[in-house]
Amino acid sequence: MRLFSEPDQSIATNFLNDLEKSIYIDSKPSKDTKSTYYKPSSLNCLRMMYYYRTNTKIDGAVRPASSIGILHSGEDRHLRIQKAITNMKNNGFDCEWVDVETYIKENKLTNLEVISKKEYETTVHNKELDLLFLCDGIVKINGKYFIIEIKTENSSSFYNRLAVAEEHKHQAACYSISFNINYVIFIYENRDLCLKKSFLFYVPVSLKNEVVGMIERCNEFVEKKELPTKIVCKFCTYCDYKKKCSKNEA
Repeated sequence: MRLFSEPDQSIATNFLNDLEKSIYIDSKPSKDTKSTYYKPSSLNCLRMMYYYRTNTKIDGAVRPASSIGILHSGEDRHLRIQKAITNMKNNGFDCEWVDVETYIKENKLTNLEVISKKEYETTVHNKELDLLFLCDGIVKINGKYFIIEIKTENSSSFYNRLAVAEEHKHQAACYSISFNINYVIFIYENRDLCLKKSFLFYVPVSLKNEVVGMIERCNEFVEKKELPTKIVCKFCTYCDYKKKCSKNEA
């Protein structure tokens, strides 16, 4: 009778540890600094805006493979949803996918510059506000233009989702200011079950003014080389500048 020894489970454990380290290495940016353009996602924190604008070196903290996986999953779901939207017209629905670069040219939006294009997403630079953003899409329904913004979130957040998240409204204002489109359709998807909710958000003039005002205030801090007052918010946990901010370092 042939006897088999139990497999050495440490091999699998070590393999997994190495795999997660490799995922982190692949995800590391080529530089430890980021673009000096403003990003819509940073417009909820004046200090984060300041760090971006002054090209401050990021903390360089190790990001777990799970967080990287969630990011990749969100990117993959964006592509699937965007592809489905582009197919709606062919399937008989009144929804036309609009090429962002074509929209910019046809509407003579000379303050906007297309930096790069992927299959469905377009990276745009608003030269007037020095704002860089990735547009998920623009659609035309019943002859009217709407900006599309896709968000993925966990089940708890999704089931409690009754409206557009407050932290996403400044993003909507950035897109609205840039494209001169007042309505944004937010699509929220449950990351676990791929269930969806959608909300039509009208961007009021007051919110646009608030965003422009934040950028102008940050420009003043940058000019004076003065670090804005620290605020504590939900973005602190995942902020690339968390260590510097806690020490009030510029």
